[in-house]
Amino acid sequence: MNHDDIASLAMKYYEKMRANYHNDDNHKITPENVFQKGIRHNYDLFMELVDRLMLPGSGVKGAENLQETFSILKGGESVLFLMKHSGNFDVPCIYSLLSREGNQYQDILDRLVFIAGRKLNEDSPIVKIFTEVFSRLIVVPHREIPRDTDHETREQKAHRQALVREATRINRASLREMMRLKKQGYIIVLFPMGGRPKPWLNEHNNGVKETTSYMRLFDWVHFIGMTGNLMPVGDTMQDEKPRRDTIVFTVSEPIRAKAYLEESRRLFKGQNEIDDFDQFNVNRVMKAIGQTRD
Repeated sequence: MNHDDIASLAMKYYEKMRANYHNDDNHKITPENVFQKGIRHNYDLFMELVDRLMLPGSGVKGAENLQETFSILKGGESVLFLMKHSGNFDVPCIYSLLSREGNQYQDILDRLVFIAGRKLNEDSPIVKIFTEVFSRLIVVPHREIPRDTDHETREQKAHRQALVREATRINRASLREMMRLKKQGYIIVLFPMGGRPKPWLNEHNNGVKETTSYMRLFDWVHFIGMTGNLMPVGDTMQDEKPRRDTIVFTVSEPIRAKAYLEESRRLFKGQNEIDDFDQFNVNRVMKAIGQTRD
């Protein structure tokens, strides 16, 4: 199947998904709709598409490490997944491949809530048709919050301040929702990269240090690495084209978040290259999930 055939296949599935379900709700993100539960009308179609794109040899290594997660959740403790991010089809890939491992993992899949930027809702209806299949907790990334600039006019300053207030309200609402969800036994999934790696911005493809703040709020973490990518990054999300590839996830054993942070603190004190502990820690996390700048 050549590139044009794959693009045509994906468009056929998009047309089926668009015809199957129309949802004009929640395009604009507000503090009232930051938690968006997955809408499963198009789930089977989406899974069928990614199954046709994934090559033989795709799978999940270490899936058995999630067996202990059931006991952790039943014991009332919280779990955070820290997952490598390559492209916009990463999420359906893990659903498809973990489902293949057996019905016992369905409870894990039903609990997943992904931290996502608001542009997945607001930028394109095409993108939203795919992303709304899965449960998301919407945030405004810090890189998208405008900073003050020199020589801005009074009108520009007022506009910037309004955007900052809006972003702050959304992120505070997301934090409240996250605390509620984790108490209910949901598993929060965070991409430490903060977004897909962009080759033309290699110097900026670092982990976001807010990852460390998330880790402080959870009892246990799983590191999830990944090789392969069905949706390479493009200039705009709606213009990205899928490809066939072998996708393999690697799931770590559950790790005590507090113990990991304590080890990071010990290592941090023994070095003098990075002066920000939160950034130092997320750099360790990025290595653990196999996602570094090089």
